[in-house]
Amino acid sequence: MTQRERQILKWIEENPLISQQELADRAGITLGTTGMYKAGRDMEPGTYRITPLTFGSGYYALYNDVRYYYDYIDEYAALFEPVTVNIAEGQYLELFDAGSIERVSD
Repeated sequence: MTQRERQILKWIEENPLISQQELADRAGITLGTTGMYKAGRDMEPGTYRITPLTFGSGYYALYNDVRYYYDYIDEYAALFEPVTVNIAEGQYLELFDAGSIERVSD
């Protein structure tokens, strides 16, 4: 394990509920555009613009729960062009191969 990995693990051990955004901020890195994020924990609820990495290469999905997540899917779309998505408190956003995501309003 590298020194950097040990530092990140220490932050997680100190606060097991630390958000991905807080870890990224502390480490001086940006969140990836592939992953699962919870509004209100990992990101602020609001309206976001998601841009594909390349034409048709990725997707996004919104879930209201992740226990059996295909049973709880609210929205799903392949990324062929930039899309605007409203993400409510407590919803989960799954991204795969998004080029960028930016918050455009509350």
